[in-house]
Amino acid sequence: MAHCSDGLLVGDRMSGCSCYTAGAAPSSAEGPASIKRIIVAVDGSPAATAAARWASCEAAMRNVDLTVVHVVPPAPAGWRQAGWPAIPGPIEVGDHQFAQGEKVLDATLGVIAKTMGPHRPRSITTRLCVGAVVPVLAGFTRAESHMIVVGRPGRDTMCRTLRGSVSSALVRAAHCPVAVVHNGIAPARSSGGPVVVGVDRSAAAERSTAIAFDEAFRRDVDVVVVHAIQGSDMRRAEEVLSQSLAGFQRRYPKVGVRRVLAGAHPADALLDESEPAGLVVVGNRGRSVLTRKLFGSVSAAVIQACRIPVIVVRRHVSPDMCPVACCR
Repeated sequence: MAHCSDGLLVGDRMSGCSCYTAGAAPSSAEGPASIKRIIVAVDGSPAATAAARWASCEAAMRNVDLTVVHVVPPAPAGWRQAGWPAIPGPIEVGDHQFAQGEKVLDATLGVIAKTMGPHRPRSITTRLCVGAVVPVLAGFTRAESHMIVVGRPGRDTMCRTLRGSVSSALVRAAHCPVAVVHNGIAPARSSGGPVVVGVDRSAAAERSTAIAFDEAFRRDVDVVVVHAIQGSDMRRAEEVLSQSLAGFQRRYPKVGVRRVLAGAHPADALLDESEPAGLVVVGNRGRSVLTRKLFGSVSAAVIQACRIPVIVVRRHVSPDMCPVACCR
């Protein structure tokens, strides 16, 4: 067993799987769009199962490692704390909870095995940890080259805490891209639907655009680039959009691009374009009052209403700012 500040690693197993040679991505994929490991959080729920299917296909498409994580809360079964703990709980966890955690991981590996076709992740590793769910998962996001995938249950479920769902809390806490997958969606195979991305002049939007182009290239689909117009200066908006896309169109000449200048709120514009899409990529600039004006965070609004996978990308955050240590 290995201790860390917010979790205790109690299980570590490796499941070998065959790998394949993915299509060569442009050299730019080694920059902001580079993803070296996919992590998926599972708890046995239908939403987590959908997330595991999507994550396994994403890892196979990228030919990267996949880590499946299950977190056992360090509290009695009647007190399932999903967010930041309000009061300390005992660290002791019974054999029954460990056994249940192992069953969740085994069942998830079975789902992944059935989901996979000829293309598989480079490797599959499982992690069984004890701790408050969000801080432990946030510890896996310290590397910006990771992507963490979480499921989001439907709106009518009771799987919420006073601080919000695990997916919403993790988007706020993570330091790598977070993919939020709703229950009941298809795996991350190309369906012909485009990748939709929102752009502005922020650092988060620049990395979002890089990931969106990379995802579209790997899926062999188009990118729909949405820029919300602030005011009526259409010419200035077109200049911002052209400047934002110039480098990416040179690096990904085979990716078709459709530009959308929208007068609506950014979240509404992204949701309108997401109807025929297969994926939405959006930036998350942080928690400042300015970025929460009007309807609040664009990423939060899109996650709440969008029924397809959403990748939320944060601006660069120093590892020193990470509030938790990684389960190792």
